[in-house]
Amino acid sequence: MLLSNAVILLAVGSVQATSFTEYISDTYDHLKPRVAETYESISTRAAGTYNTINTKLFARKDSCPPVWTSIAAELKTMYWDPATKQCNDDARAAIREAFHDCGAWQKSNGLVGGCDGSLILSVGNDELLRGENNADLIQFSGNIAVVTCPGGPQIKTYIGRRDSSVPAPPGLLPDVHAPAADLYKLFQDKGFDAKELAALLGAHSTSKTFHVPEIPVGAQQDTTPGLWDVKYYQDTLTPPQGVFVLPSDKALAAHPEVGKEFKGFVGGQGKWTGDFAKA
Repeated sequence: MLLSNAVILLAVGSVQATSFTEYISDTYDHLKPRVAETYESISTRAAGTYNTINTKLFARKDSCPPVWTSIAAELKTMYWDPATKQCNDDARAAIREAFHDCGAWQKSNGLVGGCDGSLILSVGNDELLRGENNADLIQFSGNIAVVTCPGGPQIKTYIGRRDSSVPAPPGLLPDVHAPAADLYKLFQDKGFDAKELAALLGAHSTSKTFHVPEIPVGAQQDTTPGLWDVKYYQDTLTPPQGVFVLPSDKALAAHPEVGKEFKGFVGGQGKWTGDFAKA
């Protein structure tokens, strides 16, 4: 048990839900028994580290504080399914939440918002307000989830973010039914070009869908949802039986700029892995 249980509190491994209420109703009852124990465990071992992180940013060092190594080891255990030897639903939920905490930001916001922990700190859950650095933990948890999925790249994680309980502005996360041009503009405003957006979409290799009326609950976006691979790109273009393509993914795969980069990742595991980590 550890903090990642709380980190994924609002995540269900899906596309954007209609409201935070949906996140809570779907996941809180399931995870609530583990949240208190999880935070207590990390609080005991890491409070000193997080209190320091919360007060200032440090210059980059060659090594991380030991607490992060301990957290990483526990997260990998939580995100791994020994029966299938693949990553599990907790892993895909953590990946999704890392994006959702950061994704409600655009360049015009400057230093306000973004990866600040507000996804879980702004919904009135007092159990989450203990003083540890939730923003860092969300991103660290998501990156560990990626590398736990077979084929997933190592992604350098920087610590030193400041938590915020101020909710992100509405309308800055992608709408699963939006036109491709609108989605591309949304990501351009966040600083991503066509290639980077196409690379980020590949995270749907491990996703499952909730809250999209025309898609069955828990449906997967490629044939290997427990593996970090490029099957997603081909399966989006020509969906096999049992794979359900998100409307937004279908639209972007056909976009003249994003679609060109999207098709370039078909069969290109090494290319995509590197470009995803850079993005």
